[in-house]
Amino acid sequence: MEISKQKTTQNNEAKQYFSEKAAGYYEEHYKNITSKTVYPSLYLRHQYVLEMLNNKPGKALDIGCGSGAMVRDLLDRGFEIVAADISDNMLEATKKTVCRHSRAKNVNFTVQDIEALTLPSETFDLIICLGVIEYLKTDEFALKEIARVLKSGGCAFISTQNKASIARTAVEIAFAVLPKSIVNKIVVIKQHHCHVPWRLDKQLADAGLQKIDFAYHHFYPMPIPLDRIFKRLAVWLGKKMELWHKKSWAWMFATGYIVKVKKVL
Repeated sequence: MEISKQKTTQNNEAKQYFSEKAAGYYEEHYKNITSKTVYPSLYLRHQYVLEMLNNKPGKALDIGCGSGAMVRDLLDRGFEIVAADISDNMLEATKKTVCRHSRAKNVNFTVQDIEALTLPSETFDLIICLGVIEYLKTDEFALKEIARVLKSGGCAFISTQNKASIARTAVEIAFAVLPKSIVNKIVVIKQHHCHVPWRLDKQLADAGLQKIDFAYHHFYPMPIPLDRIFKRLAVWLGKKMELWHKKSWAWMFATGYIVKVKKVL
């Protein structure tokens, strides 16, 4: 299908970064999951969403669809899908991921800005928004738009970086004391802000989105730069710690947070 377009105002750096990464994004994050030196963070996040996805098939929006892994799995579950991303290249990657699927015709592709969606209100039974809001300068417009286009009683999955974790605090301290030349080699793209899980839950509630489930992911057993020096050990320990992903206290150790919400009247 053709990709519809609109003017986008979202973070241009994120748009450029993901456009450049699009061609190899699926291979990097969803196939190399047994590596002993690369943490499969996005793959694990993806799996935890599927674990919590007990919704009946309906109309779904994947905003920030990336290379299409979630779109493919939603097709498997019988959903009609709008695949949306700020990057044309990512949408093309999604098309390649799902083009041979038996239900590929049930996907519409559109370039969208999450802060100003050109989609009708009360449209979707399910919204997936993974790894998007941390690249925005504020949450206000994005959360309002998610709530607006989600049907009453519909569910949304939102993920972001966990600011409350010990590892994130250690990262911020390390970045404050390390030379900028080293920091620039570690940070390849700017995330405007991370989120404290319970504060994000409150923001969502204020937008009419009630928390009904959660999961944590990407556990850091050792801080930067030790995780770079002892890569194999850090990845091995982190994967072992993923057994804690449904524990309420896991916020102390995990750098990623996923929340499932339901739109209330």
